[in-house]
Amino acid sequence: MAERDLKKGELVESSSANALAGKSDVFDKMGNEALLAKVAQVEAETGKETPLESKKDLLEQAQQKMAQNQQKVPEPEQRAEVVLKAEALEARDEIVLRLQQMSGTPDQLQAVQGAKSLGEASAKVIELLCNGMAEQDLAALAAYDHDDLLSGKILSPESHLETRGLSANARRLGAFAPALWQLVADQLVAAGLSFGEQDASVVNTEATQIDASGDPRNLSGPLLRVAGVLRAARSSTIV
Repeated sequence: MAERDLKKGELVESSSANALAGKSDVFDKMGNEALLAKVAQVEAETGKETPLESKKDLLEQAQQKMAQNQQKVPEPEQRAEVVLKAEALEARDEIVLRLQQMSGTPDQLQAVQGAKSLGEASAKVIELLCNGMAEQDLAALAAYDHDDLLSGKILSPESHLETRGLSANARRLGAFAPALWQLVADQLVAAGLSFGEQDASVVNTEATQIDASGDPRNLSGPLLRVAGVLRAARSSTIV
């Protein structure tokens, strides 16, 4: 079983428990006996007896309502999937925040700037982003498939090859690592940035080539555009 599936199973199990905790139906404490007791209380207060047919109607309505509510409650696995998606999107929100911070942090930009290739630069961005991330965020990102980020595109072979060399901590991002690598690499290429030896992928673009060894602020724009892609995917995803 793939690492992402294992982590997803663990997260689904914990999320299912969280989703069930504190969940209560409006009729949990209003069964037939409680309804009849309520009717008896009204009769005692008014001095009038409720017709038998009215009592039956009241009980039937309550039972129908209870059945409808039970049908609306999703299965535990479905509830867990909803929670898992919500946690993954919240973790991606953290990535957006870190991208924004990185775009204005000179020492981090210089660390990316010193990469010897486009692939290494994209991997360096991932390393910096996940450094110090919470355990639950890493687990949520690893468990989610992130298909909404790909928009039907297939990840390049480079995205998998380059992320194999990530640190143990960064590899805990699971399937999100190659997806994020691709997003970063695409924006660096679109900006016409080159690192170390001139990258063939940059040479083939129509964008004017910019040597990344110059002003590190050249990296700010591409990083912010990656954050924009993540935000756009977030706004189009219903949790």
